Amino acid sequence: MLIKSQKIVVAFSAWAILTLTLLTLFNSLNYEYLFVLDLLGLLVITQLLSPYTMKPKWRPRLDIFLMAGVAIFALLVSNKALQMIS
Repeated sequence: MLIKSQKIVVAFSAWAILTLTLLTLFNSLNYEYLFVLDLLGLLVITQLLSPYTMKPKWRPRLDIFLMAGVAIFALLVSNKALQMIS
């Protein structure tokens, strides 16, 4: 039986492999697309599988990765916006 933190790792690994496979099949493999889809998957999986009545010990470590992912996402969006403007 898997504990919650292991379920999140397994679910995210499956999501990452699925997105990588689909992007490869559609011939649009790009690090930006892969990063955004994996970040969205991690956010959804975290919300669905993490307990809401208490905060486990592993949740703050996961929050660090989520905050870093959102910051990188903001950089990607600002880069794309600047490319579109110029």
